[in-house]
Amino acid sequence: MNLEDEQRRGRAADQLLQNPLLIEAFATIEKELQDAWTESKAKDEAGREKLWLMLKLLGRVKAHVQQVSLTGQMATFTLREKLGGTVSPL
Repeated sequence: MNLEDEQRRGRAADQLLQNPLLIEAFATIEKELQDAWTESKAKDEAGREKLWLMLKLLGRVKAHVQQVSLTGQMATFTLREKLGGTVSPL
């Protein structure tokens, strides 16, 4: 992937991370999973394990989008350096 593609992906990731519906979705799902984990019965080890895995996966999805955003910012910086500061920022 070239720097322009990385920059476009970074912009798209930034838009996702700033989207109120996605922010709400991440927060709501995380809270629901944490609540379910906290309220699970002591004997339900398998259920807690599944909830913990879901929380981890939710975090990985968010981290991936954040990483794409950072990669886009780095691409913008690199393009700006190559072109003498003429590239528009994210």
